Amino acid sequence: MNAIASYYFNDRISIHPDICNGKPTLRGKRITLSSFSERTRSAGFI
Repeated sequence: MNAIASYYFNDRISIHPDICNGKPTLRGKRITLSSFSERTRSAGFI
């Protein structure tokens, strides 16, 4: 039996190998951090 590791950072960022190919995501969502930061930059928030 293989254990699947999930990692959480600051209760907002999670990394799970089965969600979005293991890329960091917003916890509880399937939105990657790279797409989130790209959208906020293009909207002028950063």
